[in-house]
Amino acid sequence: MKILIAIDGSENGTLALREVANGSWSEKDEVKVIHVVGTPLPVTDMLGVNAEIARDAHTEAFKKGSEILASAVELLAKEAAGLTVSSEVVTAQPFHSAAEEIVNYAGRYGADLVVMGSRGMSMWKSLIVGSVSFAVIQHAPCSVMIVRPKQLVMDTEG
Repeated sequence: MKILIAIDGSENGTLALREVANGSWSEKDEVKVIHVVGTPLPVTDMLGVNAEIARDAHTEAFKKGSEILASAVELLAKEAAGLTVSSEVVTAQPFHSAAEEIVNYAGRYGADLVVMGSRGMSMWKSLIVGSVSFAVIQHAPCSVMIVRPKQLVMDTEG
């Protein structure tokens, strides 16, 4: 089985990693962990943004993504020693969302399962900015597991 884990450095992304680490997988299963960064758009000083600043921001995001992935691979190596794990920082195509890049990567990779954390956005916030996990669920070419943090259930009858 090919498992694709998409992480963003959040606590919920770590929960997704731990969910895979605690799963029952065979030695034939492989895991690819990805982190998506935005594209440095070609900009000019006419837009009020220096192209060099945009490239520097992308370089910094790529570096941060590499650090996030190094920690993820270390966690999986420690907690799921039998899995074959690799990672990649993915630079989004111009004007593509993180969700589009995750879905496209899943198709290219031949993923059987995409695993990612839920950001836990409120309904209104999700409607305004969109939900990466919701978009991946809707468009992925394979099954998707969204890992949510455990929450206390409130007793509303008391």
